[in-house]
Parts: sequence; C-alpha cells; structure tokens
Amino acid sequence: MPTKPARDWAWRRLLSVPADGKAPTPLNYRRPDFMTNKHGQTVRYHAPHPTTPALDRFFALTKQVEYGDDVCIVWTGGDTFRVDDDTITTPARFYWEQMKGEKLGEKDKLRRACYTPRCVKHKRRQTQ
Repeated sequence: MPTKPARDWAWRRLLSVPADGKAPTPLNYRRPDFMTNKHGQTVRYHAPHPTTPALDRFFALTKQVEYGDDVCIVWTGGDTFRVDDDTITTPARFYWEQMKGEKLGEKDKLRRACYTPRCVKHKRRQTQ
C-alpha cells in the first residue's frame, strides 16, 4: 500500500532541521506586550508617535490660500490633531495656542472671520 506524502505546511517548514544539523528552531510566538497608561488602565503597547515636533507635523498638513488681501491657513488633515501621546485637540485650537501663546480654557470658543472652509486662522476668542 503506498504511503501518503507528508503535507508541507508552513509551520512544519519553520520547524524543520537547519542545514547544520542542530536542533530545530522554535517558532517565535510572542504574546502581546501590555502597559499601563496614565489613567491606570492596562492597554496594549504601541509604537511611540513620531518624534517630529508637533508644529512641524501641523504645518505639513496645512496649505496657505489667498482670501482677498489676507492669507488663510487651510487644514488638510482629519478632524483632530494629536499633539503628543496624551493630548488630542482640534487644529484651530492648536493653531491659536501656538501662534497667540495663550492657553484656551475648556469653555472658550473660537470665532472665525473668514468663510474659507477648514480655515484654522481664527480672529477672535469668545469666553463663556
């Protein structure tokens, strides 16, 4: 009776004996790494965010558009901007805080002066 050939599964090839005749190399099954975030929750470890400064990353996602005699800064990214590992904000708030040098409160709102869509260059702040 003929014997069936052994199936050549990928994992069997990984466990096969190397050319030098030593013991087979084990599979590298690594359990995911976990870490504790700043709130004390256990989360899966992820690669750190880019080390490029936030202002450089911000201006890489903007373009300047002429609007009358003024220039608008148009945001081409998503709805939010990640400043660092712990801070996510809107692009307009980030731009205001970086250019004016003043921290906005939670209830502060920015009012635009132009009608260019997605412009982050606001003219005034409204406190409530």
